[in-house]
Amino acid sequence: MNRHRRYLHIDRCLKSIDTGLNKSIGELGMNQSLLTVEEKNLLSKAARLMEELIETIEVTEDKELVEDVETALKEVGEGRTRPLSDLVKDLKLESEIQA
Repeated sequence: MNRHRRYLHIDRCLKSIDTGLNKSIGELGMNQSLLTVEEKNLLSKAARLMEELIETIEVTEDKELVEDVETALKEVGEGRTRPLSDLVKDLKLESEIQA
């Protein structure tokens, strides 16, 4: 499941929990949410943070990707790079990308 899809799943779960809580409260004759707007926002931020942590863990577990990143960083450190504008020009993407 990609990051965006997981985030939407977590967000739907949070909304479902809140809806269920609100329904239960309504059945008790109360018209208020158990969660404040601030608490809902905090839960949403926590869900996003969890997704970022999961993605970080997934990336660090991908040995090939980690090696590629390390190689790329080494090449940058050695000055073995070229300007993005040159790459855009070589690929004939000037009309599509502003570098």
